[in-house]
Amino acid sequence: MGKYVRLRKEHVGEHGLQSRILRKLARLYGLRAEDGTRVSPIRQGCLSDIMHGKRRPTPEQAIMLEAVFHELGYAISKFDMIFAFVKDRSILELDKTRES
Repeated sequence: MGKYVRLRKEHVGEHGLQSRILRKLARLYGLRAEDGTRVSPIRQGCLSDIMHGKRRPTPEQAIMLEAVFHELGYAISKFDMIFAFVKDRSILELDKTRES
């Protein structure tokens, strides 16, 4: 084994999390594009705003995001995303089971 062996991590950190969420959204809820690929129902810019606390998700988006977050190991409910929203606070801070 060399010095530069890259280990695969089970836990997804913040780096690359948005792209992983978008892929899972596309797989679970996406519609087929003309070229046959699945497209995420939430655009990347919108997801970024939701993740960084610039806007709250709509109820429909919260339902989709709840399933993806639970699949990734985050305990964030759709009710927390909508009703416990605090402007400029990351949505990942709603998960009380993880250390900040």
